Amino acid sequence: MSINDLMSNSIYNYIDQLEAKEDEILEETIPKSIYKKILNHPSLSRWIKYSIIFYILRIPNPIQWANFITLNKPIRQALKNLNNSKHYFSNTLSIDRISNLITCIFLYFASINNYKLPKDYALISFLTTYHGELNPPSKSQILVIPNFSKYFKISYYKNKSYYSLLKSCYDNKEFVIFPLLFAQLLSNYLTPTKYKLNQRYISPFMKRYILNPIWINFQLGHNHKYLNWLNLLGTYSLQNLILALGIAGISFKSLILDKFYEIKYGKRDKDSESSIIKNYLVYIFHKSNSIINFIYLPNLISMELISLTSPIFKVLNSSKNLGLQYFYLNNQKQIFKNYIKLIGFIAGLITMIINSKKMIPDFGYNKTIAKQYDEYEEEVPKIRYLSKQFFNDLNIYLFKTILLSKWRITKTHHPTFSKIQLSIWNQIETLIMCFGFYKMMNLNDFIKLRAIDKDRISQDYAIKVANFVT
Repeated sequence: MSINDLMSNSIYNYIDQLEAKEDEILEETIPKSIYKKILNHPSLSRWIKYSIIFYILRIPNPIQWANFITLNKPIRQALKNLNNSKHYFSNTLSIDRISNLITCIFLYFASINNYKLPKDYALISFLTTYHGELNPPSKSQILVIPNFSKYFKISYYKNKSYYSLLKSCYDNKEFVIFPLLFAQLLSNYLTPTKYKLNQRYISPFMKRYILNPIWINFQLGHNHKYLNWLNLLGTYSLQNLILALGIAGISFKSLILDKFYEIKYGKRDKDSESSIIKNYLVYIFHKSNSIINFIYLPNLISMELISLTSPIFKVLNSSKNLGLQYFYLNNQKQIFKNYIKLIGFIAGLITMIINSKKMIPDFGYNKTIAKQYDEYEEEVPKIRYLSKQFFNDLNIYLFKTILLSKWRITKTHHPTFSKIQLSIWNQIETLIMCFGFYKMMNLNDFIKLRAIDKDRISQDYAIKVANFVT
């Protein structure tokens, strides 16, 4: 072999050795850097912390709960890194939805075996709050999924011939929704227990603190109609006092502290201190009394209507007309339910009309003092008038409780639904609950990205949980 061949072979061998050493170094350094990056990632320490906490608290499926709480951010980062090289997703919105979906899958497996978690209440709460309060049809600027959400907004139908009718119905929905909900609530409460209806499924708060104190004073028998006005006045005064104390605590900062702060920094005259306190007390009286009146009025109207119309059951049960009596006895439960619903609807509608007329003035309330120093151009609303927001919140609460009671009764007692095993109901309810939270997570991403109605929406408890997870 020539000297040149020996030299070239030795050079090539040397180069091969260098390349082999570089490959070995690369193989050693890359895993070390990856492992170091993984071990130093903040999500891992959070995952370990929550796993230990859930284990200590003996919560079922602690690993899945830790996955649900901590892994959304690293999943998003991994999908974004993958998308930078492969371009699987058209935009970050798709990445956020996929990561939210994976997070909700963790939620499903975390909660599926937890039978103490009221999944039916959670799913109803998520969906009604989302569509009824956070993202209603009137909020046309909130388009979480632009190509799909627009069909649920009133503004989309602006060029349609029926738009004016649709908008009018939505703007005045309280005049229909509240009477319907009150009618159903009254039917649930007043139907005799022998019919095995909904009374035991009514919200304990609603039954104990709202309906019982009023209706316990009313008796309707075959020969007498009796209302204990003295005892009713006592409960009315007591509930006024309790609610007044609550409103006093809630409004103390805005009506006292903020006003005195303005005096301290020269925004108001010092002589107005007594006027501020007086206006505060007047506000408490009017606001609490208007709400209590709203609670008592439809119930009192219902009592009066029942007293006036109850003789119809004597006619229905009379042996003079055997055909009518036979029909009544065979449909007694349904007839009584519909009768109470009709009474409740009429009473609720009358109450709504009286509230809209603003019949009782807010005497003694000084609107000038009520304004903030930088809000002199804005009109202070009448404090005895219950706003649309009040009715929206009330309707959502009533709808949740009534729908929940109806669902639990149907699931337990309906001939068809009761044949389905409870484990299957558990799976269905868990799935729908996770879907409701998935919608909340998407809405949270929307307001963080576009800051539309962020201050209002971010106050919801489910949005706060979604924000914590993401």
